[in-house]
Amino acid sequence: MSEHDKDNILEEAEKIVFIQEGKEAARELVARERPPKTIEQALINDKTWADYYEYRKNRRWFEQNLESITQEHEGQIVLVFNRAIVFANEDAEEAREKLRSLGDQMNQCYVHYIPKGNELLLVSSRQETTYSQ
Repeated sequence: MSEHDKDNILEEAEKIVFIQEGKEAARELVARERPPKTIEQALINDKTWADYYEYRKNRRWFEQNLESITQEHEGQIVLVFNRAIVFANEDAEEAREKLRSLGDQMNQCYVHYIPKGNELLLVSSRQETTYSQ
């Protein structure tokens, strides 16, 4: 079986899981007697699920290509959209602007900082701090 065939099978399996998760979430809302009250709410929920599905595909692509991405983009913020790197730079403000430029598709984008070889990244719920050793 080729890698392409394996990727297609994985993608189909993800779609099944995605659909099942959506059905379970809808059942849970109905069980709580809190179904969407308006068409707009239902559309927002569909958009949120669609964005999440695309985000997961972008993250999986990133994870599959992590080694080559790390070698090429060390010390940079990387934005992955449509399973491709659309931005790689050290400037956080430029990354933020690129993300905003995606408009309503920004939630589909996977964002990751690739630390330099000698960096230790400490993450807390309020801030990220990078220290060089």
